[in-house]
Amino acid sequence: GTAATGEADQYAAQRIFLRSIGVQIGDAPKVDYNGIQIVPGPAVVLKPDFACCPGELKTKFPTPEKVKISPRSTLVVRGSDVTIESLDLDGCLVIDVDRGETALVKDLVVKNEGWVQTPVRDSDDEVIRMRGFKIERKDQKYIEIKADPNRPKEAEKAVDDDTSVVNEDAAYEVEDSFCGVNFGASKKPGDGSECSICTIL
Repeated sequence: GTAATGEADQYAAQRIFLRSIGVQIGDAPKVDYNGIQIVPGPAVVLKPDFACCPGELKTKFPTPEKVKISPRSTLVVRGSDVTIESLDLDGCLVIDVDRGETALVKDLVVKNEGWVQTPVRDSDDEVIRMRGFKIERKDQKYIEIKADPNRPKEAEKAVDDDTSVVNEDAAYEVEDSFCGVNFGASKKPGDGSECSICTIL
């Protein structure tokens, strides 16, 4: 095996698990990295606090038939209380939810340029040389829910389409027009609030 095949196998395992519960997810066409053929995606990274074993996926994706992930997509999820109810993903989506916070992904459609794996035959970066490719992060939808240190743990918030608080007793609900953010950019142009996580993989 190589660095590229090992990484591809990790993504493939997650696709197999998701497909087994009914998620609509296919495989991308094979590509050649330095003479080695691999299936690059969809690249699915489910952090252990989201689902530590395949058996938990049925509770995380309660209606898997309503979840569609295109072959060129990237999905990264972190957070123990994240539920993905319905999603149409064609591009890149990163969900980052702090412990103690709750997020419901419902009727969310994400279409963007996404993260693209570009073949590289030579590089000064040893990791890129081993992989045989680099990731160009062209665009992504980034959903982040940070824990409020001043809020009692039992109190949760609801966030509507424009991220305004509408119900102090309900859980976060991520809808179709939830504001996304590019890595390293402010959440809203000119507001000065910088993204706290530039790399989540």
